[in-house]
Amino acid sequence: MAGSVGMSGDSTTPGRPRPRIGGVWIFIVGLAVLGLTFLIAGLAIGGWYLGRSGQVEGTVVAVNDGRPVVHYTVNDTAYEHATTEHGPWFAVGQQVTLMYDPDNPARAETTGSRTTFVVFVLLGGALLLVAVVQLAWVTRRYRRQCAAVQHGRLITATVTGSHANAAAHIQSKILWYVSCTWTDPMNAHEHTFTSGAVWSSSDPVPLLRAAKITTLPVYIDPLDPDKRFYVDDRPIRDAVAARH
Repeated sequence: MAGSVGMSGDSTTPGRPRPRIGGVWIFIVGLAVLGLTFLIAGLAIGGWYLGRSGQVEGTVVAVNDGRPVVHYTVNDTAYEHATTEHGPWFAVGQQVTLMYDPDNPARAETTGSRTTFVVFVLLGGALLLVAVVQLAWVTRRYRRQCAAVQHGRLITATVTGSHANAAAHIQSKILWYVSCTWTDPMNAHEHTFTSGAVWSSSDPVPLLRAAKITTLPVYIDPLDPDKRFYVDDRPIRDAVAARH
């Protein structure tokens, strides 16, 4: 059973850590950038599809690398336009339905392209929504961590393991999370805590053991230790830095 130490004061007290957001920022920023990319592409390339558009039947007169060149007529004026949609199903002489811009009939796309652009817009919006939700969750978690460090209790928890997020990586490094447990001496209830993300090219637990570090400082809210806590990851980052 790991011991515990009561502690008071605020997060500016010497020795007290300042909670870190960690590598989750990369995930949030990545989602936001990807969402904006899809959204802007959809609106810039085919945004007019979402508003007023005309429809006309055309004939494929050529196929270049899978992209059909379509001949069509609007208001007695003939046009030929290479669409952005491409695929092996297009053939010369085939009839296709086009959506065109009434203000600029030379601008036209197949209905399949319209669907693609709408999907781009919807996908971009969905990714941005996920990024906003993640940001709200991270902000709430960060505030809880700050409160735990500032007003909570300091205990020492035993390192028990780790897990990685291989999807987030920079060169040879990926995000690692270290788990530790502490048994409350008042009720014998065991609590498990997980550290913030730390960049490392290898599992940090063996590095901690090599440095003879078996416990980690954890700040907890005694009233809700399972949700309001902060694992001081400075020993983890120091062990990783010493290894690399």
